[in-house]
Parts: sequence; C-alpha cells; structure tokens
Amino acid sequence: STGDAITEPIHGNITYSYGNYKIGVSKKLGGPRPATYPEDFSLKTIPGEALKISTFNVENLYPELPEVKFKQIARIIIDSLKTPDLIGLQEIHDNSGPKNDGTVDAKTTLQQLTDFIVREGGPRYRFLQLNPENNADGGWPGANIRNAFLYLPTMTLGASYRFQDPAFDENDASEFSGTRKPLIAFFKHGEKKLIVINCHLRSKGGDSPTMGTLFPPVRFSEVQRTAQTRALRKHVEELRQKHPDAGIVVLGDMNDFEFSPALENLTQNGGLINLVESVPLNQRYTYIFQGFSQVLDHILVSDNLSPAFSATIVHVNADRSSELRASDHDPVLAWLK
Repeated sequence: STGDAITEPIHGNITYSYGNYKIGVSKKLGGPRPATYPEDFSLKTIPGEALKISTFNVENLYPELPEVKFKQIARIIIDSLKTPDLIGLQEIHDNSGPKNDGTVDAKTTLQQLTDFIVREGGPRYRFLQLNPENNADGGWPGANIRNAFLYLPTMTLGASYRFQDPAFDENDASEFSGTRKPLIAFFKHGEKKLIVINCHLRSKGGDSPTMGTLFPPVRFSEVQRTAQTRALRKHVEELRQKHPDAGIVVLGDMNDFEFSPALENLTQNGGLINLVESVPLNQRYTYIFQGFSQVLDHILVSDNLSPAFSATIVHVNADRSSELRASDHDPVLAWLK
C-alpha cells in the first residue's frame, strides 16, 4: 500500500520490463511497516440534508464475485460517502459476469449490491441500467460492461437513454463505438431539476509507456477520448438550450486528467466546471498507475450549479494494496453547500 515502509536495506539489480524499471531484490525482504491514513475531515462538514452526488468505478462487479467485494463497496457507500442521493457507477457487468453466454441484463448484479447496502445497515437504493448490445461496448468478452445509477427515493427519475443511434447524429455516436455508452437520466430533487450524464470513456490501453522507447510517450487513445468529449459537449449544449431550468452534471471515469484536451473540451469557453479542480493538489488523485497518482474520475457541473457545490475525493481504495481494497478507483463526492 502507499506509505508502507521497508525499514531494511534493499539490495538487487535494476531490471526493465513491461515499460518500467524495477529492482530485482537479491534476498527476501521482511514485511513492511504499514502506513496509517488520516481521516478526511471535509466529510464532517457536509450538512445532513445536503444533496450528495458521487461517481464510483467499482471495478468489474458481477454476482459471482466473493461476498467481501460487495460488502466492501456497501461499507464505502454507507461510511465513507455518507449514502449519497445519487451514485454514478461504472464497470457493472451483466448477470453472468465474464461468461460469454449472450446474457446482457445486469439487474441481478445491481440488486445484489443494493441488497448488501441494506444488509450493512444502509438505505434501500433504486437502480437504473439500460442493456447494451451483446459484446458491443468493450471490456471483458461476455461481461457487457456498462454504467448504472443508484438513487434514493429523494430523487425522482424521469426519462433516461444511452448515447447512441438513433437518438444522436451517427457521427457523434460513432465516437463511442466499442466503448461504454454514456447513460443519461433526468432527475428531480425537490424543486431542483438535474440532467446527469454517466460516462466511462475510452481507456488508456494501447498508449506507449512512460518509460518506453517513444519519448515523449504517445497517447494513442487520446484521439478517441477527445472525440468523445467533443460529442458530449455538443449534446450538453443542446440540453442547455432545451432545458434552461435544469442543472447538468457530467460524471464518471473519464480515463483522463483534468488538464487533458479531452476534459478541456468540456470545460473551456463557457463549458462545465470541473469540481475536482477545487480539491487540494496533494489530495487530487483517484487512481495510481505504476506509482503515478492521477485523476481519472470527475464530476463536472453547469454554471447554474457550480457555486452551490463542494467536492472531495474519498481515498479508500487507490492507496491500498489489491487485497485490501474494494476497487482500483477512489470515488468522488460532491454536495450542495
């Protein structure tokens, strides 16, 4: 885990493999001194009745996983996120998980998660998911990965749809070919109208490594991600015109940084406000890749919402070793001041 300390001398040879340098130790090391993690005091300032919205990549969730995975996620939602009114989930698998058997529905996966939340003492969440076409959205073959929403009865659900043909111009929809389609839903919280777009953009798979033969590294995947956010920005502007009284929220695993061209497509020239940019720099990460901490998960809001929202990144996963965490991503939480 991040912060664990090896207190004895390390001897070995420097090696290189899979695009990174490593030390091949010449003798077995003792166990590290485990790290301690400070409490996130920002969560104590959230008003009890505040509208809370979160995004959480739950890393390939399907029913046949060990119960501890569901229990860990449930405890994070209850204890760390303080049971948000609305949660945008990513990496929800269909009911049969990685079995390539033609199953596309994910209601069992989400029902199992919401049951665990209740079992752990949390509220009963409702859920929203729309089935993809079989093996059309990337991820593991047969898993039919998709985005989903959990929402409390404090939220009233209206229309919902996926970003794809025939609802969109085919040139826009084609930017999401082979990847997860954004899930768009209309909600009301009291008198407040929200249009929420749940995204899981093109992954960085296939990019050249930081320490590879190409320098500077070439981000091949950025081309599609940047095209995806151009299409999203266009749709956000259309929604603003059609629903001027609604606030717009774009959230999810964007697979890119707050300063990247892909995210700038959403924020520049009167665009959305990225709430992650209000998080202190030393806390601004949701994912750690080969020792590099980075923000991949974001919550962006329209300007008619931004002055009223605060946000934090809840560090419950990324710093931990794989056997101690529920997911490889930290969730982001935003709330009305």
